[in-house]
Amino acid sequence: MSGRASTHETVEHVAAHIFVRKIILDLIIGGAVIVVVPHHINCGRWNWSKVYNNPFLHLLLMEQVFLLIIWINYLKVDCLLILLLRLLQKMFHMVRNT
Repeated sequence: MSGRASTHETVEHVAAHIFVRKIILDLIIGGAVIVVVPHHINCGRWNWSKVYNNPFLHLLLMEQVFLLIIWINYLKVDCLLILLLRLLQKMFHMVRNT
């Protein structure tokens, strides 16, 4: 790899790092299945705090941690390491507050 190519790669890496730290890590994305025909959930009564306090969710988060470790090892991407650390931080915060 030439010096110029290495510089471009570094710039892209730094830009991705900044994007992840400033944009993605402050974003909380929630999703749920709200219709299993013929049953519907009243979305107006949805309470995310109850979802996050569910012990089953803690097990799902542990699966995500292990999956992120596999991705980090496979892709060798520092951004995923940052995501892993944020996920662990959220898990620790959730466990402390229960």
